[in-house]
Amino acid sequence: MKTFQMKFMALDDPEGLICSDEPTFLLRAQDTCAPFAVRSWAQRLDQIGGDKRLVHAAMAFANEMEAWPDKKMPEHSPAEIPPPVDLDLDKEPKPEPPPADPDKEPKPDPPVDP
Repeated sequence: MKTFQMKFMALDDPEGLICSDEPTFLLRAQDTCAPFAVRSWAQRLDQIGGDKRLVHAAMAFANEMEAWPDKKMPEHSPAEIPPPVDLDLDKEPKPEPPPADPDKEPKPDPPVDP
């Protein structure tokens, strides 16, 4: 599993459910940003028609994270931060264009006799 580890060890995955190169990101309750991130994830899941039970469970989990008494900003050293990725976070990802339908493709005009 590919992790943005910083100070922490890789997540424990005894059943091997996470691919070794799958990116993962761990949020802790002490992280001041964690409840917001979990709520955002739950809201997005709800928007795309995800299981309402999972949406409610994530929101409840975010509430538990917010109630955690010891809060702090995430810590890191400059060497632990990966290089920046060029992302435009203000834009929604563009959907993939549908595959071309050969029956709907414009046909070339037949040659004109002079």
